[in-house]
Amino acid sequence: MIELRKLLSAALAALAVLAAGGAALEGAHAAPEERWHSDEFKNPESVVRDANNEFYYVSNINGAMLEKDGNGFISKIRPDGTMVEAQWLKGLNAPKGMAISGNTMFIADIDELVIVDIGKAEITGRLPVKDAKFLNDVAAAPDGRVFVSDSGTNTIWLYQNGGLAPWVADPILNAPNGLAIEGERLIVASIGTMPHPDKPGRPGHLLAVSLSDKKISDLGDGSPVGYLDGVEPLGGGRYLATDFINGALYKVDASGKSETLMPFEHGAADLAYDPGAQLAIVPLTSANAVMALKVD
Repeated sequence: MIELRKLLSAALAALAVLAAGGAALEGAHAAPEERWHSDEFKNPESVVRDANNEFYYVSNINGAMLEKDGNGFISKIRPDGTMVEAQWLKGLNAPKGMAISGNTMFIADIDELVIVDIGKAEITGRLPVKDAKFLNDVAAAPDGRVFVSDSGTNTIWLYQNGGLAPWVADPILNAPNGLAIEGERLIVASIGTMPHPDKPGRPGHLLAVSLSDKKISDLGDGSPVGYLDGVEPLGGGRYLATDFINGALYKVDASGKSETLMPFEHGAADLAYDPGAQLAIVPLTSANAVMALKVD
């Protein structure tokens, strides 16, 4: 865990280098329209949409990414960005990715999967993930399976029938971060190899893992896209992805080609997407803010 913290610190120190010569991205695009912006958060890392109740939930690290300090919490907001309850759920450490299945929320919190009853705003379970280093995102499939990425061990865990077990563990996952269910496959946004002050890293790209046979494949030709954090399918073989290190919102097509929709400062994290309103809700961890963008 200490080593991972050192890598994160080194990555931040390398931002100046990356700004001058970061990963090459294809194309350019007019900036999406900003619909709202809120700075009522404390290191927001992930946003999840509860389609049943028409609310969004925002995970707040409120401190260091890997510190078990008890400072973390979840905020509840309306679709227009209005705060409903800043600390809707407390008692977390450094919460990151979230997923909702029915009335249950699942939260990745450093080395455990936290289970929450949404109606009661109450933690009902904490499942330790053996040897986890950096649990990062969660995705819930329609059949009830829940997948959790560990960026530090190249592992995706499966929660099913009340238990946790490794589902896929392979270096090909390239530091898996964001997860999204798309039909019969799990879309994975990989971080890649983190940069150091004395040498550039190698940005990651999108991958797909078959939900039936666990086969891993590159989405497109495998060319580097960015140090990816969140991913959301747009439909039609297109995806939104965020770059935490360089700070950007990308659109990626099925061939792997990407274009920058919006540049940010460092810290663009695990976004949510509302297909009806065509809104991308992007947490900006370093800026303590969340921004909603209209994406055509």
